[in-house]
Amino acid sequence: MERIILLIAAVIIGAMLVWVALFPPNPQQARVPDILPPEVPWFEQEVLQARETVIVDFGAAWCGPCRVLKPMLDQLETEFAGRVKIVPVDIDEEPELSAHYKVDGVPYMFVYRDGELVAAVQGLIPDYTELVQFIRPHLPPPAAVSDAEADPPTEAAAGSPDDPVTAPSEPAPPGSPEAASAR
Repeated sequence: MERIILLIAAVIIGAMLVWVALFPPNPQQARVPDILPPEVPWFEQEVLQARETVIVDFGAAWCGPCRVLKPMLDQLETEFAGRVKIVPVDIDEEPELSAHYKVDGVPYMFVYRDGELVAAVQGLIPDYTELVQFIRPHLPPPAAVSDAEADPPTEAAAGSPDDPVTAPSEPAPPGSPEAASAR
């Protein structure tokens, strides 16, 4: 009898592992609502015309989970500077905007990329790593290194004695190869 119970338990656990592998859970991802952007001038400028990914964070001063989420969003904005921007919206101060988005609980985040709503999540994402995993697919690629930073300066660009901008700041010591080439 004991062997039968162990066999049944092993089959159930195996089936659960297969199910999770085939259909990984993602409880925080909300359905992206089919909502037209609001006709609010600051929203258009701050969100729709932004070059970086924008997280519109609906919250409230009295909301405990919102206070837990705020430092993580600040860290996200710092870590991905130039690639993500956080736009906080207090539902008590912007009731029309909250109604427009049908925000029925906070925190509620809407993610915009290139002016398009691409993701939404309602509720607290309690772990910073999970927050990064949620937002990473929606981030633009890191800015390419500029040509000036990628190419090291050549000898000619490093210091021409006739150019006050690139002239060496100190004369080369006597007997050094630099002093010999300057003659």
